[in-house]
Amino acid sequence: GDYQVKLHFMEPENIGAGKRVFDVALQGETVLSELDVARVAGGSRKAIVREFAVTVQDQALRIGLSPRGQQSAVLCGVEWHGKP
Repeated sequence: GDYQVKLHFMEPENIGAGKRVFDVALQGETVLSELDVARVAGGSRKAIVREFAVTVQDQALRIGLSPRGQQSAVLCGVEWHGKP
């Protein structure tokens, strides 16, 4: 079915912009490229949320996180709701 997916991110470490950069994919399609949460949020420990429309097959939401550097990717929360 069709869903609205909200992905919640926050840089948990006291590191600056450019230190943790990663790609995010939903259902095998890249939806965020070279995401740097610390840069986008304006620093560490500040949350950002990104929302996407997604078609889900077999009731399986697939989320892929691909680090672009030495630091692992971080995803803090996921919400998904059926489209009205």
